Parts: sequence; structure tokens; C-alpha cells
Amino acid sequence: MTTTISNATLTVTITEAVTINGVDYGDETTLAIGSIDEVSNRIVNVDTSAHRTLLAFSASIGTGQYIVADVKYLRITNLDDTNYAELIIKMPQIGDESGLGTAEPSAIVKLEAGKSFMLGLPNSGFGALSFSSLITASSLAAMEYISAKANTAAVDLQVFVACA
Repeated sequence: MTTTISNATLTVTITEAVTINGVDYGDETTLAIGSIDEVSNRIVNVDTSAHRTLLAFSASIGTGQYIVADVKYLRITNLDDTNYAELIIKMPQIGDESGLGTAEPSAIVKLEAGKSFMLGLPNSGFGALSFSSLITASSLAAMEYISAKANTAAVDLQVFVACA
């Protein structure tokens, strides 16, 4: 079967507007990402009881799971006006030098009310430290998943993913 979907260009524009004492310090940055043929945009309610997987990355497609090499852009926005959420970014397990066995390097991001977390490439654009291990650009690995948990009260998170 031949697809009838045409590739498109995703345009991401970030605008900052602030004037202090009559001086404009605002800026606007635009990024165009070509060859997009899959988009997911959903709102997920996350409670305080446990971390919930928002996105999983693999070599194959599944429910809420994306082919890691195909993801070109992702954004998670906290739609709450008061409460924050914790994002856990899980990296593959690696050995550590502490003698404690295998470590799970992860990053935790505090996503405050009304703010967004954006990432371009989950397959090679992120690293996390594990004990004394140093991360360099050449050692970045693919993420396994991103999960979230609300801190004080349930929050709605908007999850936007664009793939090639």
C-alpha cells in the first residue's frame, strides 16, 4: 500500500516579549523541521500517586511508543495554573564505577505551572550523569521513556510529538 500522506514542515516559533524602562528585550526564534509525517497531540491528566509514562521510545511503534530515530521534536506543557509536575527522563542502564552494580541514569525536570519542556532528538540529544560517569556529546544515548507525576494536586499535561 502506498501512503497518501505528504510530508510537511513543522514550524516552531518561540516569542519572548518584555519591555523594561522603555527598552525592548524581547526576541523571537523560529525553527523549521522538515519531513514530518506523523504528529501526536494529546492532553494527559497526571495525578500524585505514581509516575505515569507519557512517552516511550523504542525501535518499534506501540501504544504511546515511538520509534526513537523518527522523533524530531517533542514538547510537554504543564497546563495547570498553580501546581507543578515532575518529569522523569529514563536513559538506558549503564554500569557505574561505584561498585554498586548497574545504575539507571535519569534526569528529573520540575515542570512548573504554565511552562514547557522541549526536546529535539530523544535518540541522541540528551545525557544524564551516573555517579562519576562523564557524559560527552559522543556518548549521548537514546531515551527509554518520559514519565510524569504531579506534586501537590493532579495536573493536565499537553504532550506534542512530531516524527519523520
